[in-house]
Amino acid sequence: MMTWNIKTGGRDRTGPGRLDRVARVVAAWRPDLLAAQELRGFDSGGVLAGFAAAVGMRPYLARSRFGQPVAVLVRPPLRVVAAGPVRRPFHHAAVRVTVATDAGPLTVLGAHLDPYSGLRRRVEAGWLAAAVGRVPGAG
Repeated sequence: MMTWNIKTGGRDRTGPGRLDRVARVVAAWRPDLLAAQELRGFDSGGVLAGFAAAVGMRPYLARSRFGQPVAVLVRPPLRVVAAGPVRRPFHHAAVRVTVATDAGPLTVLGAHLDPYSGLRRRVEAGWLAAAVGRVPGAG
């Protein structure tokens, strides 16, 4: 499992950006699951599909009202049994992906919590905890 805040979708104010370097690091480490945050621009123009192909994974995206989507990417042959956004008014976004494992289902939450308010982050963390309890098959 790996997590990465890509920061503004890997774009910089000047120069070519960092996204290709991020993809090279992820591809080299070959995580089975990647939670990625701040995916500005990934929800249009094939950016997400191109990144997923570069790292050899399947993407599950949750859009953000502030333009900073999040995603969980899954490496085959892991089998996804459920996936979708966590439906709450997160400052950015949250996505839940459940994969089948030999030990039973594993649920991964990818989120980017409010960067400006500790109280708001605490509320959002509570929403994530509740979302785990709503996973099909969860105890």
